[in-house]
Amino acid sequence: MKCQLLFFFLFISMGVLAQEQPEVNVVITFNEGETTVRTNERGELQINVPQENLLKLKKVGHVRYSDFGAKGDGITDDIDAIAAAHAVGNQEDLSVKADDGARYYIGGRARTAVIQTDTDFGTAEFIIDDTKVEDRTQHVFLVSSTLRPFNLEGVSSLKKNQEKLNVPLPGPSLVTVTHSAVRRYIRYGPNQNDGSP
Repeated sequence: MKCQLLFFFLFISMGVLAQEQPEVNVVITFNEGETTVRTNERGELQINVPQENLLKLKKVGHVRYSDFGAKGDGITDDIDAIAAAHAVGNQEDLSVKADDGARYYIGGRARTAVIQTDTDFGTAEFIIDDTKVEDRTQHVFLVSSTLRPFNLEGVSSLKKNQEKLNVPLPGPSLVTVTHSAVRRYIRYGPNQNDGSP
């Protein structure tokens, strides 16, 4: 329950938007050598995963943050390793797992971990230090679908606790209803914003 509650608050506080498409700032290569994660001169996250290591990850069926250099010691900034694990997981359709008992420190760098595959935080903790944030509009985690959002046509009204929509859907879908005149998640203080519909 504690882990689910923690994820819920992470989900809300990180500004997770299911329909937002992530900015592409990751380059993944599969060259010989070692698995490496670094930032290039353009600020892109460069990840190299040798084919041999990629085959091992595919055989296991998931990636871990530690596979990309995360320390999980509560001191070292692990955001690049976390973002790298999700980027490779997204591209290779692999789930992502945190290391049990790890304490991942995330500093104020403008880096987003885009989550598009199953993710298991287990018993890991995340320390998000926002004292020196480079870009306060940048998400730390962004849950995003690879499917394109679409506008649902044919719904003329909704009521509280409605169980069914009598419209065709292209497959299993998440229907999100917003009211543009009502704003939620308004943040006051130094990092204030106008909230979201």
